[in-house]
Amino acid sequence: MIGALSLERNRKPCGAMGRRHRLMNRLGRALGCAAILFSSSLCQAEIVRQEVSRPRPNEVDTADRGGQIGGSKLGRSYRLIDLRCAAGEAIVGLRTRRGSVLDYIQIECARPVCDSAGCQWRTSFPGRAAGGSDGGNAQPPMSCKRNEMLSGIRGRTVTFTVFDYAADLEIECAPMSAPPTAEGFIAAASRTGASGGPGSGGLPSDGSRGLARTGFISCVSDYGFGVTAVSVGESDFVNRGQRVAQAVSLYCPKAVRLTGPSNALKMVEAMDRCFREESRVVYYASPDLRSYSGNAASSNSTVFYDSAFLDRQPPYLRAYRLAEAFATYLLDLQQQKFPAQTESRDYRTRAVDTIIGFLAHCLRSKENLLQKESRDPRDWFAEYRRIGPGSQREQDFNLGWSLLFAGLPRAITME
Repeated sequence: MIGALSLERNRKPCGAMGRRHRLMNRLGRALGCAAILFSSSLCQAEIVRQEVSRPRPNEVDTADRGGQIGGSKLGRSYRLIDLRCAAGEAIVGLRTRRGSVLDYIQIECARPVCDSAGCQWRTSFPGRAAGGSDGGNAQPPMSCKRNEMLSGIRGRTVTFTVFDYAADLEIECAPMSAPPTAEGFIAAASRTGASGGPGSGGLPSDGSRGLARTGFISCVSDYGFGVTAVSVGESDFVNRGQRVAQAVSLYCPKAVRLTGPSNALKMVEAMDRCFREESRVVYYASPDLRSYSGNAASSNSTVFYDSAFLDRQPPYLRAYRLAEAFATYLLDLQQQKFPAQTESRDYRTRAVDTIIGFLAHCLRSKENLLQKESRDPRDWFAEYRRIGPGSQREQDFNLGWSLLFAGLPRAITME
């Protein structure tokens, strides 16, 4: 939650929620409502204080743009709670309890593993929670697929007396497209839509309760990332101490604008130079280069790459994905040059791994585009392919690594 007004009596809050961007124009109205509603001696001594959410650097609260479910009016004994997973983990689902309103919300966390096949998580586990764990009825868990994370929510709100509350929630998931950044942000592809079917939690049609449905609040649509935290405004419902999750919003990473040429484009241009100047492949010709939305690929004499996607990944992962696209381009070019040559069953796999090793060494030694850290890129390749040390694929990569200044061998180029 971001920017709330909280009414206090004897330094104990008994009510109000709002948003920082609404604070100034709502302050007078909130005070007026409080004076009318609580003119009894019980609340005549109440004062107003401001509650402010705590997004981290480079995070935004969706409430700044109106992305909040419930809590647009006054509340009772309100406090802010941010539900986050640990560093390197993703929010992959929600568990809720609800009766007349949303009583309880708990996040599900998982640690994604990323390689050449993408990012996936295996098992999830309960994270932080807010609201009353014994209130309402437990709803079916809402979970993302193993390659997805939480990217957005929508819900319904309901009004009791003068207060409005979140009544239920539904989640949106999106495929993870890169490992967590140093700040813990995880890039996500376009959203896959609301969770549906058994276990989704859903949004029941119950007009008798006066429910109003909200639109989707989405981090991936606005910022290109998954959710970093679920922000909950917890408050009393009917009786003091009867805690519910009155309001819900999301924290999203801010989209980072590149100030110079993208790292992906630098690598694309460097790999083209490596082939032209170091490979000794006489028939090599520079490919057409085109940007697209996806990853990196080669087709019809063109290398496609997604700068926005690749620039969010670690250097070694960016390098290997682009090198694989360039390797495929070179082998397709070779097949056009020597159509009579036939490839053995495992030729292309071994040739691609060797070419990746060649280009990776060129990027590091000649172009200085792979960081010289404590770990060797040859160790990174084993993780990229999910292979054990000493395997045939690692040996092929190491062969390519050793051929930087000797050129690619005839066994690969078929010259």
